[in-house]
Amino acid sequence: MKKNNEYYEKLKDPRWQKVRLQVFERDEWACVVCGNKTKPLNVHHVAYFQGMEPWEVPRGFLVTLCESCHKKPDNAFRLRRDISNVLDMMWKIRGGFVSVRTALKRKLQDESKKS
Repeated sequence: MKKNNEYYEKLKDPRWQKVRLQVFERDEWACVVCGNKTKPLNVHHVAYFQGMEPWEVPRGFLVTLCESCHKKPDNAFRLRRDISNVLDMMWKIRGGFVSVRTALKRKLQDESKKS
């Protein structure tokens, strides 16, 4: 429990708050899963890096999720599970490198169209 409390305290740090706002702005203040712009938003870490503070994680591994999508365990699991597929996709889209966020957003949009 102590470790969890320490993490949540770090999310109050001004450095994290600045990164959080940058991610929201980059994602156009919309959930990358469902596209909602009216629900409360969260920044989701697609991957965690040992020894890095939350604000030190490369921005490409941070995505905007609405509160509903962030709470769904299958969304978080799918985001983590798909990271290897997304990394592969990064090299295939437009014949070169794109950000994890861009590749992930495209993958999630394709999946939601199929549903």
